[in-house]
Amino acid sequence: MLHKFVENAFFISILVTATLTYAETVFSSKPSLCWNYCKKCNDDNSALTLTTAATQTLEEYILVIDAGSRGSRIHVYRFTVCNGIYRLEDEDFDELKPGLSYYNTRPIEAAKSLDPLLEFAIEKVPQELQDRTPIVVKATAGLRSLNKKESDAILDAVRSRLKNEYPFSIAKDGVGILSGEDEAVYGWITANYLLCRLNSKKPHNTVAAFDLGGTSTEIAFELRPGDERPRNGDKNQITKVATKEDVFTLYENSYSSFGHEEARIKIYEKILKDKGNLNLEMVEHPCIPPGQKKKVSLTIDGDTQDYTFVGPHSSEYKICKLIIESVLQKDSNCQYDNCGFNGLWQPKFDQAFPNGDIYLSHEFHDRIHPLGISSSFKLKKLHPYEKLICSGKAGWNKLNDKLVEMLKDDPEYCMVLMYISLLLERGYEIPKNRQVTVAKRVFGIELGWPLAVALLSFQLAVEFPPE
Repeated sequence: MLHKFVENAFFISILVTATLTYAETVFSSKPSLCWNYCKKCNDDNSALTLTTAATQTLEEYILVIDAGSRGSRIHVYRFTVCNGIYRLEDEDFDELKPGLSYYNTRPIEAAKSLDPLLEFAIEKVPQELQDRTPIVVKATAGLRSLNKKESDAILDAVRSRLKNEYPFSIAKDGVGILSGEDEAVYGWITANYLLCRLNSKKPHNTVAAFDLGGTSTEIAFELRPGDERPRNGDKNQITKVATKEDVFTLYENSYSSFGHEEARIKIYEKILKDKGNLNLEMVEHPCIPPGQKKKVSLTIDGDTQDYTFVGPHSSEYKICKLIIESVLQKDSNCQYDNCGFNGLWQPKFDQAFPNGDIYLSHEFHDRIHPLGISSSFKLKKLHPYEKLICSGKAGWNKLNDKLVEMLKDDPEYCMVLMYISLLLERGYEIPKNRQVTVAKRVFGIELGWPLAVALLSFQLAVEFPPE
């Protein structure tokens, strides 16, 4: 876990060294490579590059498995060597469902569930390089939600299966759980590295990184001078990331149980409790569009029951909005100078990060991109789409055909899009007139924590080119 900033502590939470002094990297028991990492940011060559002072080969690979709450994903990073330069050529990607936490009491099955991803990696990595190819498996919110006995059993089974059934070299501490705070910071590093913001000569030119998964949502952004030591704030949410030339002080947070799937469950439960009757089989739901329905199995107070939620006769967009706002718990008791939501400290975003770019990834992208709007937009641009989608077929004739086909099969789209909009505006306090960017990849490399984990897990020294 990252070391948190505390007053008078000696300074670094993550050290990303910008230097030509090579950091030794040990791939399990395999030969060590000494790497120096840099990024070429120009119009005709935006590749990531690594230089080596040791082995000269044609290709090298690094594997990272992101074991999330909804499913697991593998990232196969391929490097080629040219005159001693390691260049990240591409990233192959595969995913599957369900996630490891689905097998909470069946650790052997959990480990075997990763087999298709590992077979995908075997197809991508040449046989002669497989035993020297390092692999990292990091679980996120899904496994964090299990008890320690269950999660440890699953991780032990994954570690054993990797060791006994597959040729890859398990990195030191390569199988484990990534904390929510680390997930936020690593996501910030990946975004800012790919966008060439870590070596900018302009002060405070970094981007804010927001992520939305099934179970949790993360935020990380650079604080301005004066905001780094809050008088009335949670200092555990401040992390320092250092390069040779710069030290970046970040606010970071991970809101567990506020991912889009957990939020949907809370919304369903809220509606049932407001009805005052948990035994209803058919329940009207203001966030389901008219003419649609959704069957859901819920466990409330230890009892599991199947429910059918149906849309109202006419759109109840405003009621839906009020219910989702209550689920965000914006009005929870705040013991600090300001809180984001659920009573957790967050500096006032528009004051702490007034001018920088904002990047939204994963579910933010997957729900907003199909709307057909520009990837960079002001948040208020979402509002008319929320109303149209939540109005049912009566409003869908104003939407693009591909989106309409998605809406026919997804009665929860209205609810999730509304949740995203309110999460950003009310929860994270991003003004509706603020420009944001949704993105899945930058330069062909996926945003999120895996790339940063791949690089930092092997102590790769970072070299930044001139701006």
